[in-house]
Amino acid sequence: MINISALKKQIPILLTFLCCVLMVFISELLDEKEIIFPEIAAITIGCILSEKLSWNCSMKRMIILISLCAVLGVSIVLYLPLSYFLQIIIAFTLSQLILFFSGTTFTPLTSAIVLPVVLKTSSWVYPLAAFSLTSFIALLRVILIKTKVRKYKKYKADSIKLNKLKVITFFYRISFVAIFAFIAVNTDNILCIAPPLLVAFLAFTTKGNITVQQPFKVIFLIFLSAFAGAFSRYVFTLCLHLPITISVAFAAAVMIFLVRVFNMKLPPAGAVVLLAMLIKKEAIISYPVKIVAGTVVLMITGLLYQKIVKKIN
Repeated sequence: MINISALKKQIPILLTFLCCVLMVFISELLDEKEIIFPEIAAITIGCILSEKLSWNCSMKRMIILISLCAVLGVSIVLYLPLSYFLQIIIAFTLSQLILFFSGTTFTPLTSAIVLPVVLKTSSWVYPLAAFSLTSFIALLRVILIKTKVRKYKKYKADSIKLNKLKVITFFYRISFVAIFAFIAVNTDNILCIAPPLLVAFLAFTTKGNITVQQPFKVIFLIFLSAFAGAFSRYVFTLCLHLPITISVAFAAAVMIFLVRVFNMKLPPAGAVVLLAMLIKKEAIISYPVKIVAGTVVLMITGLLYQKIVKKIN
């Protein structure tokens, strides 16, 4: 007899794995690197692997926000002739404004706009891929809800009225990212402030967020995920010359295992795995170190934020 209950538990795991692998397989098949959108792993964790949707956001808004931010990110690269540092800060600032006025807590939109700036992506394939992949995941979420594998979470728009906390949070985030990005850019350590880490930083600087209550667990999970991505690409693709799809399959399986073992469905953990497939091969060895260094700094800043907010209240 087939255990339906056990099968329902395995379906989200399988879908999370397949979403990551199929995206990279299609990218490799079409020889189009821009199809690989690391935040898809994060969105899949938050939409499919998590029992409850990780963000207060409707599926329609999720698709619109990712698409809008992807277009803005590429537009900044193409049409804003400013320094690399200023482009990054403008992209991050825009993401915070969009996040606030969207009436959602859908933080992956930050990565959607900052990633093309960090990687200097100028191809319109990127926003097209971001739109298509996010739409596909949203559709899977709807199907899982219809089949009662996942529970429906009603979306109620967050208030966009300004208050002291929101103003402090906005300027705290912008100020710190500006300082950290300036250091990272000028010391050639941009991966310390990789887009998935900026998404994690938004969680760290959200009042009462559970991630800052378990800092060592979060840091270790992100480090191991980054190591899995770097290790698999280095061994399977760079050393054994196997397709990068094989590297992603191994790394995605390890990431899902880690997320379950740590009992922490942390979306940025998935994104750092896939980002390892996009960076220059010369950066692979140092990738986990830079990711963990950035995570530690951002976590400390997040803990400081929580103390400041606590004193204000």
